[in-house]
Amino acid sequence: SPYVLAIPVSCVRSPQRPPPKPPDMEVPAATA
Repeated sequence: SPYVLAIPVSCVRSPQRPPPKPPDMEVPAATA
């Protein structure tokens, strides 16, 4: 699953730069 591979990669690159597509749970949190 692409999501399974994207989760760890986004977590590692989180401090460097935000992921290309954050989860739906983080979308409203970032907008608020």
